[in-house]
Amino acid sequence: MPLPDPKLDDRQFQDIVNEAKMMIPRYCPEWTDHNVSDPGVTLIELFAWMTDLILYRVNRVPEKNYLRFMDLLGIRLKDAVPARTPLSFWLTAPQPGPLGIPRGTEVSTVRTGDRDAISFTTDDDLVIVPPTLRQFFFSSDDTNYTDYMPRLELDGELFDAFQRVPLPGDALHFGFAEDLSRHILAFTVDCVVEGIGVDPRDPPLSWEAWCGETRGWVRCIVEADTTGGLNQFGVITLHLPAGMELRTLVRQAARWLRVRVLQPRPRQPVYSASPKINTVKVASVGGTSQATHARVVSGEILPRASGVPGETIASRINQCCRASRMNTWKSRRNSAHGSPGTKSNRSAIRSSETATTFSMAFPARWNSAPPFASRMAWNGSSAPPRRVTQPCA
Repeated sequence: MPLPDPKLDDRQFQDIVNEAKMMIPRYCPEWTDHNVSDPGVTLIELFAWMTDLILYRVNRVPEKNYLRFMDLLGIRLKDAVPARTPLSFWLTAPQPGPLGIPRGTEVSTVRTGDRDAISFTTDDDLVIVPPTLRQFFFSSDDTNYTDYMPRLELDGELFDAFQRVPLPGDALHFGFAEDLSRHILAFTVDCVVEGIGVDPRDPPLSWEAWCGETRGWVRCIVEADTTGGLNQFGVITLHLPAGMELRTLVRQAARWLRVRVLQPRPRQPVYSASPKINTVKVASVGGTSQATHARVVSGEILPRASGVPGETIASRINQCCRASRMNTWKSRRNSAHGSPGTKSNRSAIRSSETATTFSMAFPARWNSAPPFASRMAWNGSSAPPRRVTQPCA
């Protein structure tokens, strides 16, 4: 954290007015009316306002000096960079096999008559795989484990999820064979109202994924929990972090996810009895990929660079887009789908705008839209997959 810039003069408007009024008895003792209705006080406030403007400019000097000192040390301000954000892709239905979303997939807002489309492009490949639950353990101390898998396989038989009276540290461990990093999982839990005492909107539970010895257990983002803290039949939707790693528990190597009872906050209700579970089913319903606010440009040959540090080469995409904007908009209205997006690593147009709702632009090799929708995690909106026509080839 950098040190705050010092102020050469920290006086404000009211401080200057009060200081001037305090000098009136000394320099003008016959002036006794110091109310705001007095013309002399009006002049004091006028000059105080002008002085306040001067002090503002004076206090800007340390910032200029700071930048100048950085220049003398050879430190330059960073160039503008495109905005980056995580994009959540949601499946319309769980898939029987892996589903890949390749690097360079373009996601954009819908262009309107008075607003251009804002595009993001995924930075890496994302493969969404169906999870396979191999192990199911209970532990109260993260040292000794009890195998709950046989109980989970007996349909119709309820069992305690934690100790009879759950304590902080009690945890259920789910072991998966696949690498589920950046996946969105849906846990369908069949349970009954036995975990009494807790607030179903704020249960003292934490979902965590194992991400190696360095990071340890990393907390997952709970998108939704309709079980009320494992108290009724419902679905728990989780966003898993990146970098999940293998871990061996009771001689069983897997990628682990756990739900743990937390130490309650002050006045937070706690479990007075353990929830009872019948069955647990897990499915992949989506995945998350990092994306950059940049457009992929294809078919443009860049000029030869001179090798000067910080050189900027302008692209023709802006002029081309302006010239073809109206024709492209008309063609979209006449076509139900438009042309598929194209990919190239030649260059990209960067920007610093942000967006909230997106539609999909799929690679040309897909004959039809894959089974996922472009619903974003932060606003909950949904739209059917569609192709977006590129204004420039």
